[in-house]
Amino acid sequence: MKSSVLVLMLGTALSVSVSAQNQVIDETKLVTLHGTVHPLALPQYDQGRISDSFPMHRLLLTVKRPADREKDLQQFLQDVHSPGSPAYHKWLTPDEYGTRFGALDEDTQVVSAWLQTHGFSVSRVTRNKSLIEFFGTAGQIREALHTEMHQYSVKGVDFYANAGEISVPQAIASRIGGFAPLNRELRRSARSPRCFPLASARPARCIRPGLPW
Repeated sequence: MKSSVLVLMLGTALSVSVSAQNQVIDETKLVTLHGTVHPLALPQYDQGRISDSFPMHRLLLTVKRPADREKDLQQFLQDVHSPGSPAYHKWLTPDEYGTRFGALDEDTQVVSAWLQTHGFSVSRVTRNKSLIEFFGTAGQIREALHTEMHQYSVKGVDFYANAGEISVPQAIASRIGGFAPLNRELRRSARSPRCFPLASARPARCIRPGLPW
């Protein structure tokens, strides 16, 4: 699959357009996904930006299903729990669910291709065709989702999370239902804490178990 990248520098503005699955994605026209910041990711707890090289594992992106499939899904959920309905307790396998109610293959392909143009690796699309699992780095999160990953410390416990709301290109925003929370509690024993570098010159901090949320 070939992707064409057009970079135009006009003054200090950088315009990037990416062709993914034959759709041109203008990276300068963005839509903010509200409600994507963890409530404890507050300035008073902020310890600084995490290094761009920090690995981000098992990230999940929800791909929206079409409106007609959403309507059919709500009807199915009602029928499958209604005694007397022909569909009562007739459960579906993940593959059957994906065929009937999952996102369109075209939408999944476009979003997957967009992730890959930003350097992310796509691990898989779930069998129910609802989620794309991918991984990358904090730097790729910053570049693609327009938010920085910061370290926070609350009551002596460290965790990382995105510091601002996620933004995605307008051209694919209607295909994206959301992202699994980018915040992560890293549980390690007190004898073996997890340490990771900050982008600033301050010493690396260590993760201790028991994040208070």
